[in-house]
Amino acid sequence: MHRLVLLILTLISSGFAQTNEDCMVCHADPEFTGLNKAGTEISMGVDANIYEQSVHAGFSCVDCHQDLTSTVDYPHPDELQPVNCGNCHSDAQDEYSQTLHGLKFINMPELAPKCSDCHGQHNILPSSNPVSSTYFQNLPNTCCECHEARSTVSETAFKQPCVRSEYLRGVHGKLLMEGYDSAPTCNTCHPAHSILKRIDPNSTIYKLNIGNTCGGCHIRELAEYSESIHSRALSHGVLESATCTDCHGEHQIMHPDSANLVAAHDVCIDCHTNKELVRKYDLPQTVVSTYVDSYHGLSVRLGRKDAATCGSCHGNHRLLEARDPYSMVNENNLIQTCSKCHSNVTISFAKSYTHEAMLIKGNPVNFYITLIYVVLIVGVIGAMFLHNVIIFFKYIRNKKKEEKNYFIIRFKQAEIFQHAGLMISFSVLAISGFALKFPDAGWVNLLGSIGIDEWSRRVIHRVSAVIMVLVSFYHIYYVLFTVRGRYLLKQIMFRMSDIPEMIQTLQYYLGLSRKKPEYEEFDYTEKAEYWSLVWGNIVMTITGLVLWFPVIVTGFAPSWIVRASELIHFYEAILATLAIVIFHLFFVIVHPEQYPMNLSWLTGKMSLRAALHKHPRWIKRMLDEKTNLELLPELIQANCQTLDDIENFLKFGEVYKELKTGKIY
Repeated sequence: MHRLVLLILTLISSGFAQTNEDCMVCHADPEFTGLNKAGTEISMGVDANIYEQSVHAGFSCVDCHQDLTSTVDYPHPDELQPVNCGNCHSDAQDEYSQTLHGLKFINMPELAPKCSDCHGQHNILPSSNPVSSTYFQNLPNTCCECHEARSTVSETAFKQPCVRSEYLRGVHGKLLMEGYDSAPTCNTCHPAHSILKRIDPNSTIYKLNIGNTCGGCHIRELAEYSESIHSRALSHGVLESATCTDCHGEHQIMHPDSANLVAAHDVCIDCHTNKELVRKYDLPQTVVSTYVDSYHGLSVRLGRKDAATCGSCHGNHRLLEARDPYSMVNENNLIQTCSKCHSNVTISFAKSYTHEAMLIKGNPVNFYITLIYVVLIVGVIGAMFLHNVIIFFKYIRNKKKEEKNYFIIRFKQAEIFQHAGLMISFSVLAISGFALKFPDAGWVNLLGSIGIDEWSRRVIHRVSAVIMVLVSFYHIYYVLFTVRGRYLLKQIMFRMSDIPEMIQTLQYYLGLSRKKPEYEEFDYTEKAEYWSLVWGNIVMTITGLVLWFPVIVTGFAPSWIVRASELIHFYEAILATLAIVIFHLFFVIVHPEQYPMNLSWLTGKMSLRAALHKHPRWIKRMLDEKTNLELLPELIQANCQTLDDIENFLKFGEVYKELKTGKIY
């Protein structure tokens, strides 16, 4: 049908100039499509009503599509020359052609923005029209059609910065959304037709030009900054020196009310603790540490909004050296500077909070105060510690003495060996493993001070892992192939009776029941700890092997297995460590019945009185079944048949023995 209409038009208008109506015969159809150069189907329809409302209303189609000016044969060729806006807008075209966009992204012309990407095609409106894509409130969306959308497009050779959300959260974006037409938009800092690379000395965002760019609106701040030491350093080619965006950010520029706190911590401190900058420019090394340790620094860290920051004393834009007579921290200006926050300031007070005053070398009195208190702390606290150690070991000796004659064998030598191997290897694994995960922790620095670097830490960790695995394999052999081991495995298995036992225990300690819980050889807490240890060892061994030999493992396993193993290894380590510290150490040290320590892990023995108190069902089973009696002292074996016998023996000792044998009348 289209071809028939075109043929009729050709015959009628062969001698007349082409009109928009001629074009709209086909292009008025909204379903009319064609293929672009990439072979993608696109719409070729044009809404005449929209076009007539655009800035180009009244223009002929061929004014822009000039290669169709003399076309008389329809349909015209599918491929047309791109519209050249520069035919009318030559000044803008000349300027644009030299920019980052106009240079076609350097060898990526298919991704370079065209005039129509920003201004539209047949719907171009003046920038003053709120519907226009170049209206000031619409610019963030227009620019971010590329700069945010293309961040996730895989065919680009680089990622575009995602700036829209940052800009809208900043003070400029908030003013824009509130309708202030004077608010800076994208093209305020990045002129629309003259955007240059940031490394181009002519770019508005070149490091040396940023001050002037921001100063276009912030005139007073630029004048102050231009006199600062930062500006002078920049002008002499020190590109590491701070400019506007280093302190305020590039797009998410904060309101001045919060800028001081952000600058004080995120900028001033970051730069002045940078080891490379401090070394390269011989900057003072203690300015940050003395500030952070001062009342001002501590109150900032606590979130006090009116606390003094770096800018409070040194100024925000006009930062000058202390020897400069106009500097806020010059000796002659200190009273005035401190008086901004303090009243009745004296020169002595003003000098008391300088960086130098915080140092020992800045005030000899500080040296002697520090020396005296170091001696006092070491002497007094050391004496207190020694005093408590003497008391602690007295109770240890008493506990050991109590177990000397009247005891029960809790663990045999092989079991003590297994526990010691696990305890030592686990402790070393925890320390060396967490040292990798938390390298900035103080205790990790202490390890470094004794010569443990990353190489030695890794070796120590792996050797400890091997020891733990070997101990675990020995334990498997022990519980499967020895009589004693099989017996212990049977006793430490979970039973249905463990549930009412746990409920009774909680009721007793909550005061809901007067009946004291009576346990077998192992109570429910000891069983839970044991089987948690078994589970943890299996998990840590498997994930540890994956992390030790990732190349081999990924030869037959998916790649995600390495990161998954790393996470499991880390979280299982946290779980195991906290379980040991909070649960296990409570029952063997902190628990009132065990304090100052359950010595079974060292001696293998348990006080018979303590065993009778906590594990009466264990001892009763031994006496009833006549099994494992060798765990009891010979004196008890020979004279006691029941729990009551043992209780009386412990109460009356040798006297009870003589009563039973009839030696006392």
